[in-house]
Amino acid sequence: MQVRGYLYNKATVRNQVARIGSLTEKSFGDLVQSIDGHFALVSISDETAFVAVDRVRSIPMFYAWDGHRWVISDNANALIDRFKWGNEDRNPDAARALAMSGYTIGSDTLYQPLKTLTPGQAVILKPDGQDHIIQYNRYSAWDVVDVSQEDALETLTRTTLSILEKLARSVDGRPIFVPLSAGLDSRLIVSGLRHLGVKNVKCFSYGIPGNHEAQAGEKISRDLGYSWRFVPYTIPKMRAFFASEDHANYLQHADTGTNVPFEQDLPAIRALEEQGYLSKDGVIVNGNSGDFISGGHIPKVFGHLAPDATKDQNLDLVIQSQIQKHYRLWEDLDQDGFNAQIRTRLQDQAQGLPLETSGLHGVYEFLELVNRQSKYVISGQRIYDYAGYDWRLPLWDTEYLNFWQEMPYRFKANQSLYKAMLLKNNWGNVWGDPSYHFPQKTAPSWIRVPRFLLKVAHAPVGAKQWHKFEKRYLTYWMEPLQAQAVVPYSTVAKDRRGARHMVSWHTEKYLNKKGLSWRGEIQ
Repeated sequence: MQVRGYLYNKATVRNQVARIGSLTEKSFGDLVQSIDGHFALVSISDETAFVAVDRVRSIPMFYAWDGHRWVISDNANALIDRFKWGNEDRNPDAARALAMSGYTIGSDTLYQPLKTLTPGQAVILKPDGQDHIIQYNRYSAWDVVDVSQEDALETLTRTTLSILEKLARSVDGRPIFVPLSAGLDSRLIVSGLRHLGVKNVKCFSYGIPGNHEAQAGEKISRDLGYSWRFVPYTIPKMRAFFASEDHANYLQHADTGTNVPFEQDLPAIRALEEQGYLSKDGVIVNGNSGDFISGGHIPKVFGHLAPDATKDQNLDLVIQSQIQKHYRLWEDLDQDGFNAQIRTRLQDQAQGLPLETSGLHGVYEFLELVNRQSKYVISGQRIYDYAGYDWRLPLWDTEYLNFWQEMPYRFKANQSLYKAMLLKNNWGNVWGDPSYHFPQKTAPSWIRVPRFLLKVAHAPVGAKQWHKFEKRYLTYWMEPLQAQAVVPYSTVAKDRRGARHMVSWHTEKYLNKKGLSWRGEIQ
């Protein structure tokens, strides 16, 4: 058996493997279900292959049938290059979904013969070319429990400390590197580690000079007694990065055929390596994705549900909310025919899920987890793989998944329970005090005066026109990661298609490299 990733319970898994002997469908499902960690695994038994990913697909797996045998890899490009699939092998539904959101839906890839697993899945690949999917776990966030806030707070505190203690034990004294921002999640990581007495922690922030995320990172890390470094992202530096061989190699490494690669940490990591601040014996730990799992992505409409709504009406609400929030990379793709394609695929994915009002928010969360979170968001871990670092995802821990999927909407709305836990415990004394509130500010400083004057000039035409103008002509310079530098400023300023943000441009370039247009159509 080959395993990639990290297991917190290696001894238990080894013992179970020894007892199992020859794997069967049931024993394989039981084995994978018992693993605590983030992983992908492959086992070959009597010419039958057993493949699995963890509950959030932190390490994706891909497979294809060559007519004689199964070919398996954790790198989609290895299979794409081997099989040399052409236009006749395209998956048009997948291409359209990726064009509209930056990722595909469910198990879809850009190529029909290329198969992948979704969160909580395993597959048995048989020598006759048959593949049998096992859904060994599903994030059932609709199956809520009735619990008091006091009990929920106590359990959440205990669970959070448990996963941080596991993290500390697993790194075994190695340095922990934390990309630190103004948000709740990375601050939870560093403050919780300080509370547990972990000393070998080094923090870093990056982005446009003067951004509030970096100011927060500096204050929090200094107050906790941890070292901190800042890596400035500027338009010239990011243009050079996007044109570099290192960037091209990373895109090749991180290409999954299911999402546009996530890129934001890589320039910072390279700069910190040159400074000698990072070392390959360390472990990178980010806050991915506490805001999602604690309820921060649930639209407010789920707090105002009609109690007498039918299941069809509830399903329509879930699907429409997904489309409005995640499938709007380009205004010009907001068309009835395109939306209908997405709607059909999401409805297929939601088939058989409970649609009662009490847990409807959980259906929404499930669809986001198996699509956006497990593809685009978690794909940021490929940066650390590419750069040669171990990593951990404590806020995607099995204990956290088990806890949060049971929480009712009232505890997830506005992340109320999560925030209450952070304020109550005040680990590291970096919560609650007004000095730890970091309001956003316009950066870089040189654009503040002209932006103000332009905003005043737009007052007669209203806020909507001002925001359209700002997005088109100013955001290029103000975007915290300077990531729109992947295209020239003139391209953004002249655009009439209605790009939503920097992911729109990165997605277009990704599709173009695949021989597809920004609409997901064959060029």
